[in-house]
Amino acid sequence: MDFKQALLVGILLCGQSTYASSALTNYNESTQTLSLAQLVNIGLSINPKIQEEEAKVQSAINQIKVEEGGYWPSLSASAGPRHGLYGELTYDVTLTQVLYDWGKVAGNVDSATAKKFKQIQSLLAARSEASLEIIEVCYDLYNAQQKIQAIKTFQIELDKIHELAKDRAAQKFSDTSEFNKILKYQAYINEQLAIAKGELRAAEGLYRLLLGRPATSAPDFSTPLNILAQLENEDVLEEAVIKSPDYIKAEQDIAIAKAEVKVAKGALKPDLVFEASAINREINGTLTKDESIGVNVEMNFTQGLSAYYQAQSSEDQVEAAKWALQSVRRELYREYNSNSQNEIALKQRLDALAEQRVESAEMAETYAYQFTAGLRTIEDLLTSKSDTFQISMQLISASSEYHLLPYRMAAKLGMLNKLLLPGYDEGSY
Repeated sequence: MDFKQALLVGILLCGQSTYASSALTNYNESTQTLSLAQLVNIGLSINPKIQEEEAKVQSAINQIKVEEGGYWPSLSASAGPRHGLYGELTYDVTLTQVLYDWGKVAGNVDSATAKKFKQIQSLLAARSEASLEIIEVCYDLYNAQQKIQAIKTFQIELDKIHELAKDRAAQKFSDTSEFNKILKYQAYINEQLAIAKGELRAAEGLYRLLLGRPATSAPDFSTPLNILAQLENEDVLEEAVIKSPDYIKAEQDIAIAKAEVKVAKGALKPDLVFEASAINREINGTLTKDESIGVNVEMNFTQGLSAYYQAQSSEDQVEAAKWALQSVRRELYREYNSNSQNEIALKQRLDALAEQRVESAEMAETYAYQFTAGLRTIEDLLTSKSDTFQISMQLISASSEYHLLPYRMAAKLGMLNKLLLPGYDEGSY
């Protein structure tokens, strides 16, 4: 082999790519980037779903005031000329005040209050989901760029092998079959580049949609979330579960059902009502003025035993809500167990892939030396380089999945904003 061939082989050895070692490597420090917390804050401030949930919370607060109106007196009045358009003024004024209603108004207020607290948890859950979506798109953006970088590095190595094959063919050491093999790999890598660029454009589009700004660079991922390690303590996990939005919403469903039982049982009994009225109207052709004050017993009768069965149905809803709470608790524990096991498996896979890449790179280097001695073919060289590339691509994807697991678990427990945003306040309603 002449000097030119030896030089090309030497370039191949020196240019052995390490590709992307981890999805947590920072971008170019010269590029000014926003932190992950800053991006989340920007995204939450323009997210219409968050605005919708906040409006629903305010509506639930006002509904409490509506139900509390049941504690106040009710006034009805009508007035007008005796003969429609002329004549003496007639009027009918009635003031009523419920003195005792067996807890129907209190039940309505309790139900509205529980619905408010449930809606607040829906808001917190929506914030966590929106935050997680922003974090995921940042990782998608980063991964796509890392894949493109790895692909372009592999393309450079293929170009070097192509030049080597061209020089070998010029000196009659090989035929066109070597070119065909290289072209096959180049076509494949061009396909992978097109796929990665498509993923990048999709991530950039979603980034602009969620954050209202162009995707310049990924945030700093150098400080990973360690929530799964914290949750290994059973007391910490239990506290996180019972404070999660899903769990609290299930608790409020029980409170709502109990309030509806109170209302339904109250409907089975008569209300004690104070009533005062004053009239000045025509009765049997005579304009009559009258005033009255009294305490009455009032009750609305429904068809058959529907009121009784309504109370029974409401009690069944309480029982169903209690079981739903246990179901939510079990689901949250299942989610934690699944994510913690996945974290262990992914960590082991990352370690194995990292070791494979080192071994694959060393094998590719050995093959390159053996190729110079005529002990290996172009196909062997291409295969060794391709294996290293494939391992690096798997490492990028697995690393992203590994580091997203804690964020997903924190979002499920409603802890993401507290962990990510220093001084985060859920607000008071």
